[in-house]
Amino acid sequence: MSEDISNTAVKKATGKGWSAWFAFLKENGGQQHDHKGLVALLADAGVSAWWCQTIAGTFEREFLGREKHEMPDGYQASASKTINASASKTYAAFDNGAADWLPGGSIEISTAHKNKTLRGGWTGDVGGRIDIYFTAKGASKTQVAVNHTKLVSSDACEKAKAAWRAALADLKVRLEEKN
Repeated sequence: MSEDISNTAVKKATGKGWSAWFAFLKENGGQQHDHKGLVALLADAGVSAWWCQTIAGTFEREFLGREKHEMPDGYQASASKTINASASKTYAAFDNGAADWLPGGSIEISTAHKNKTLRGGWTGDVGGRIDIYFTAKGASKTQVAVNHTKLVSSDACEKAKAAWRAALADLKVRLEEKN
């Protein structure tokens, strides 16, 4: 069924495996629901928020023709990296959205919470929106997670994913050399 999450993991977390959840959704008109409707059915059945999203997305891929990484408003690429630098140094490396290490564009920042999140439009050739999360893992270690959303195709998604992975690897080297 799902190539990403095993049947055993789903059953352990939710009490049912993939086949049982798919049967449940089909019995409750899942093929006629959009993503929000599928999530609502699962939530009403007592499934936690994260698993609602996971099961609904997998059902959509398996039975409704949704592609991997496809969301209702386009495709989503994500990348993350843990860096041996403080959250403030890591956040500062984004230099108001126009740092030279960013992958072929800049962020037109619409929302910023210092050392926590940056959000905005992406000026690079794949377009879309960027959400960046900074999670301190101690005084001198930070996890940076980038979600690049509203991408127009699976090709743009794969291009963005590869670009962000390379950019975060570059950022890691740059920041860890300074420590």
